[in-house]
Amino acid sequence: MFRLELHQRSSRKMAGHCKSLPRRKATRTITTFPVKHRPRVRPVVAFVTHFLPRQWEGSSTYVLAVLGELARAGFAIEYICTRPILRGSPWYVVPKILRDTTRFTVPGSFRFGRHIINYSVYKRRLRALLLLPLTALRAVLPRAGWVRYRTTVQSKVIVPHFISGMAAVTTRLSSLQPDVVMADQTTMSPILSFAPHRSLKAVLVRDVMSSRAASFAKVGIGAKAPHLTAQQEARLLSEADLLVAIQEDEARTLRFYCPGVDVVTVPLPVVLKQPLLPQIQSRLVYIGGRHEQNAQALRWFIQDVWPTVKRSVPKVSLTVCGDVCTYFLHDHYPGITFKGRVNDLAPEYSAAQLCIVPYLAGSGLKIKLVEALSFTRACVSTSIGMQGLSSLNGKCVIQADTPVEFAAAVISVLTDDTLRQRMENEAAKAVNELFSPEVACAPLVKRLRSHAPI
Repeated sequence: MFRLELHQRSSRKMAGHCKSLPRRKATRTITTFPVKHRPRVRPVVAFVTHFLPRQWEGSSTYVLAVLGELARAGFAIEYICTRPILRGSPWYVVPKILRDTTRFTVPGSFRFGRHIINYSVYKRRLRALLLLPLTALRAVLPRAGWVRYRTTVQSKVIVPHFISGMAAVTTRLSSLQPDVVMADQTTMSPILSFAPHRSLKAVLVRDVMSSRAASFAKVGIGAKAPHLTAQQEARLLSEADLLVAIQEDEARTLRFYCPGVDVVTVPLPVVLKQPLLPQIQSRLVYIGGRHEQNAQALRWFIQDVWPTVKRSVPKVSLTVCGDVCTYFLHDHYPGITFKGRVNDLAPEYSAAQLCIVPYLAGSGLKIKLVEALSFTRACVSTSIGMQGLSSLNGKCVIQADTPVEFAAAVISVLTDDTLRQRMENEAAKAVNELFSPEVACAPLVKRLRSHAPI
């Protein structure tokens, strides 16, 4: 706040009285009052990632759930994306769970209501439209022999997306001065070196990437993410003050990798849901995204398990949902329906009597298994699908790793109503005790509040 006083002797009336006095220039007095900075109403968590969350993907489901619970706990969320909106989309719809509590920083975009508009797409299209006459002229003139020119082909330099988005992220972090900087996954952890000194540095470790790569290699699947050794991953994660593991088995691995770093376990927070539809007799459901490990799991079940189940339970049916169906576009199997991506999975979970999780490779937490439990559905899973959830074996989930064991478990659940009802009751109990938002996110909220009290 400033107070400005101006004294100027410019009046003609006063001029005669002031002739004898020495002339003084106009004076300007500025009184400055100390400015009290308004304290932040809510501590700020800056979440830095490569991608915008897509609600139909399991990994995005986890990110949305965790950030949503932090917002409900009193934190202001700043979602900073290093990449523009993917696939040249002109806009992105902000998920409802983050719509009123989260600010987004996305390169080449601005927010308008619940949409993030990708103006860079229109900019490129407008530029191409304006240059269209010049492009046509250049194509015609040489053929007519009027202009001779030599086209120089420049080599394309590929800049990693992490480096290309670094400037915008560091600028935003510097101006924002967040209380917590949370990197999404191990590959994003180098951004922590640019975090403000006062910020708590955290990493949301959804997968131990070295373990994931080793698991994929055993079954002949190439990992899309960069291959990291255990030593490389430990070195990257050592920059953090806090590591957030998605399940307890990986939490123990992270404590071994980084002994001096705090580690908390935050599984997928879910609430118990009421089924929308009555169960359909002998209905199975499998839900997966467009990933090779999901296709391999479903292919193993169809080829090695399904014939046995079909012979024992002739009325059995299997509904497959998600982009994993793109791997089976030209395949037809009796009793199996490929629905593809659906907007709402609640009717599919509600109609099923059993959910199958036949993964042969992977790491982290199987999001669809926890979602199935939130609808109180019994599950049959391999040991890979139950990573970090071994305490549920024999209660709401039956573990089976061979085709014979898996088929026997599916048949027993479909034909024994008492067993299935007991597993459904155990599923409701597990959700309340392990995956409810208050229980799942309590360690993370407590640690963040110790650094930035609300």
